Amino acid sequence: MKICSIEGCAGPHSAKGMCPVHYSRMKRRDDRIARDHGTDSNSRKIKGKYHPIEKGQRFGILTAIQSLGKRNERGFWLFRCDCGNEIEKASKSVKESINPSCGCRPRSSTHGLRDKFQGSTRRNAAEYESYKSAIRRCYSQKCASYARYGGRGIKMCEKWKESFLSFLADMGKRPPGTSLERLDNNKNYEPENCVWATAKQQTRNRRDTVKIQFNESIIPLASAAELLGVSYAVAYRWMVSGELKRIDQ
Repeated sequence: MKICSIEGCAGPHSAKGMCPVHYSRMKRRDDRIARDHGTDSNSRKIKGKYHPIEKGQRFGILTAIQSLGKRNERGFWLFRCDCGNEIEKASKSVKESINPSCGCRPRSSTHGLRDKFQGSTRRNAAEYESYKSAIRRCYSQKCASYARYGGRGIKMCEKWKESFLSFLADMGKRPPGTSLERLDNNKNYEPENCVWATAKQQTRNRRDTVKIQFNESIIPLASAAELLGVSYAVAYRWMVSGELKRIDQ
């Protein structure tokens, strides 16, 4: 399945390499730029004024450095990208671009995945969805789970954040019936703290899971019940009576 080319978006491809949301934003942006240039979206002349580029002005991750004059009736500028590259671009194309860059941004928008798999995420769709979901939980305040992750200071290590392929190399293929889990819920998404875990394993690793001291180890009460061959209710009564020592988190 093709995905949106905008950095940080995993929405399905719709038109011009973008998902429906970003395509709609691009159309609105085009209409606004057209009004500034004296034309509407249907190229009819309307009242307005052309706004020239100024030195030092930023467009996305590009900074205008020097005007290069006109070429074939089109104004050109020299821009410096945040990645360090310098590139000559038509001023109109830069101002009308929804995601202007020297060319580095499209390659990074899928975190290195498209370069290796010829534009397809289908082969690693399950792993990529887990990866993108973790990023959203850590960095998108619009995410419903943000308060429990990014809101508590949970982040993703730079190595993974910059490259999905690095994440895939460290984690490997996702086994059926599992999802991405942090061993320590107070630490970040990083190689030494992440595993593929089943729903049952994740439930026992929650911050509010009841844990006890068992044979010099701290384990969930549910796991202790299984080891002792009794029901969870019996193990809970033993804990309340003091026969099993509860560990406060």
